[in-house]
Amino acid sequence: MNNLIITLLIILIVLLMVLIAIAIYLVYKFMLKNQQQPKTSVSSKASNPSPENMSDNVPARSEKPKFHISEKSHCPNHKENTPVGTCLICEEAFCEECLIEHESLYFCKEHFRTYADNKWEKITDILTTAETPEASMHVYDFKRDLWQFEKVPTFVLTHYKINVAEDIIESYVQLHVRENEVLELTNRLKTFQKK
Repeated sequence: MNNLIITLLIILIVLLMVLIAIAIYLVYKFMLKNQQQPKTSVSSKASNPSPENMSDNVPARSEKPKFHISEKSHCPNHKENTPVGTCLICEEAFCEECLIEHESLYFCKEHFRTYADNKWEKITDILTTAETPEASMHVYDFKRDLWQFEKVPTFVLTHYKINVAEDIIESYVQLHVRENEVLELTNRLKTFQKK
C-alpha cells in the first residue's frame, strides 16, 4: 500500500513539473514573439488619393490627411444617452435605442433600411497579420472617402482565422458594397490603391 502511495506521489510530482515546464515555455514564446514584432505607428503620409471619377472635393494625395476623430459622449439622437456602438455604414456612434443589430452587425435606424433594401457583395478579402497590419489600410481609407465625399454606403467586416501551422492569427478585411456597384467600386478601389 505504501509503495502505491509513493508511486502516485511521484507521478503527481512529475506531472506538476511537466505543467510548470509547459507554462514557462509558453511565457518564453509569448515574450519572444512580442520582442520580434515591429512597432507600428500612424504614418503622416497622406492616404486620401482620389480616382479621376471621384468628386473634386476629395483631397489630393500630397495633402495631409484630415482625420476626424470623434469622442462623442452622447448619442446624436438622444443627448442624454451614452453611445454603445457605431453604425457599420456611417460609423457614427449611437445609443442602444438607435442601434439595430442584425446577424451581429450593427446599424443606425436610417442605414439599417439601406442594408435591408440591398443585396451586398464583398469585393475584398485582404489578409493582414501582426506583421502586416497596414496591408488593408487602403480599404478603410477608400470606404471612409466614399462615405465622406459621396455618401456611398459600404461596410467593412473583419474575419479572423487561426493559422496553426505558423502559430498566428490572420485577419481578412472584407469591403462589402451594393450588388449593383460591384464592378464600378472594384475598379475604383484598384485605382485608389495604386495612387
